[in-house]
Amino acid sequence: MPAGDERPGRIPADIVFTIAESPHPVFKREGNDLVYTARLPLADALSGTTVNFMHLDGRPVSVPVQEVSSASRSAAAAKITS
Repeated sequence: MPAGDERPGRIPADIVFTIAESPHPVFKREGNDLVYTARLPLADALSGTTVNFMHLDGRPVSVPVQEVSSASRSAAAAKITS
């Protein structure tokens, strides 16, 4: 018997999957990116610090924050690759 819906005399059709995305308690999705937001004490934001967190796959991630930030923009962004 042929696999899927392929049968003699019948046109194979596409299969459509609908994926419902649930909110994550730590990460937010922006397009294809995962975003982690860390709140820093003012002294750390002004003098620099390192933000540590666990990635979805369990790897520890350290992002150095070395520039002065403001409430209206991101101070640091890190591209995490596998």
